[in-house]
Amino acid sequence: SVTIAVTYTVQTAVPTATPISTGSWSGTLAETDADLLQPNVVRDEDLTFWFRGCMSDCKDLFFDQASAYGVDPFLAIAIADHETGYGISDACNTNNNFGGLMASNGIRNYGSKEEGIKALRYLLQVYKAKGRYTVESIAEYYCAGSSEWINRVTTIYNSVHQ
Repeated sequence: SVTIAVTYTVQTAVPTATPISTGSWSGTLAETDADLLQPNVVRDEDLTFWFRGCMSDCKDLFFDQASAYGVDPFLAIAIADHETGYGISDACNTNNNFGGLMASNGIRNYGSKEEGIKALRYLLQVYKAKGRYTVESIAEYYCAGSSEWINRVTTIYNSVHQ
């Protein structure tokens, strides 16, 4: 792994009247994550960088589910990338769980990738119905407002949603 310090400027994940804020992050990234700092991604073109590991064949599922139910596909992708460690987590590879979704007895298990993506989409749909459109407002319920989660998901969202 490579240790790097990054200073960045991010916007709220879903466009709102919230002004641009500045944040910083310092930590250790796997070498495969280094490309995240300067991705070369254009909507409707090559999104391969964001669909790796267990997510490698899921692009259409994410976009179909999100667009059919009025959920931002880039937000779903950003959360899934973060929660699965870019497709390498056991939860994703073994349980088809793209959102780190938990049950009372541990990580939720889904019978297929489609079911796992539908579960994440459904959760985002519920948040949207409750007026939770931003990463920050979703984080209040999703991960107890973790600033690290907010910063990471927002950074991924802004990178994939160019």
